[in-house]
Amino acid sequence: MQKFEFYLGELAGVLNLCRITDLAYELKELSDLTPYGRKGWRSTLSYDSIRGGRCTRYAERAREVLADRDKILAHLTETYDCPGGDCGPESGDASATAVCRSEAEDHLSSFSISEDDVESIKMIGRNAGDAQVIVSGSPGHEAWVRLAFCEGWMVLHLTPRCSLRQAFTRGDCKVEGVGSY
Repeated sequence: MQKFEFYLGELAGVLNLCRITDLAYELKELSDLTPYGRKGWRSTLSYDSIRGGRCTRYAERAREVLADRDKILAHLTETYDCPGGDCGPESGDASATAVCRSEAEDHLSSFSISEDDVESIKMIGRNAGDAQVIVSGSPGHEAWVRLAFCEGWMVLHLTPRCSLRQAFTRGDCKVEGVGSY
């Protein structure tokens, strides 16, 4: 399914280059719901243009895909958590007993974020040499926090001993005193 999701984004990007924006927009909307669709979209950014009769073939393929739009939309929204097209991590521990979870909640309160503002918290452990170390590149933990008042995430980078190293927001989330990524 990941190849198909990549294809959705790639097809949206190609149609955008072909200036077939109505189909491109519909496919982009679907591809933004998956990290693989977003990668497919980005893969077309290096193209300058597409010439010849290929645009017509891409438009035909897009119409075939969009015939199943409702099924695709249902699958993507059930599989991924990508508010506003900003996908969070696919793995992680959402349990209340996750490592550094209580410390992450304490750090959130220092930013004047109440329990009611938090929809979910997903904890991810990062080890030195781990291929999945995100942004900071440092070992420790990450708390990916879905906030109720915005479409996106607040991310807390924590040290291996759960002290706050860095905080930032993603998507359209804005928190006073916190930068956005």
